[in-house]
Amino acid sequence: MADKNLSDDMVKLVSYSIVSIQRDREHVLSSARRVVTDNMDGEGFASWMIAEYLEESGRKRFKDKELQYLRVSYNVEDRWAEQDLKYEEKQLRALDGIERAIRKEKKKAGGKK
Repeated sequence: MADKNLSDDMVKLVSYSIVSIQRDREHVLSSARRVVTDNMDGEGFASWMIAEYLEESGRKRFKDKELQYLRVSYNVEDRWAEQDLKYEEKQLRALDGIERAIRKEKKKAGGKK
């Protein structure tokens, strides 16, 4: 079953296609993948992708009546927990503590000889 849930605070890899369903002109206009970090619903995502597509391709390419036929099909391919903003700093502090502990143990071992 396709995963359509965009309403969480995780990092999501989303594949999507923008399609025109205008009668006798049905076709895929654009397909891509996007990393999404926002918590949103499907309608919000569809509006965002259509607005971005129109901005990139030039809104003048479409007549107003054609816009009503644009649809977005999407699927969440994978999701991951968002990394802490201070992740690298915490890692460096942990490694620094390990290095200090090793040096301390080396001094103890060297002093006993």
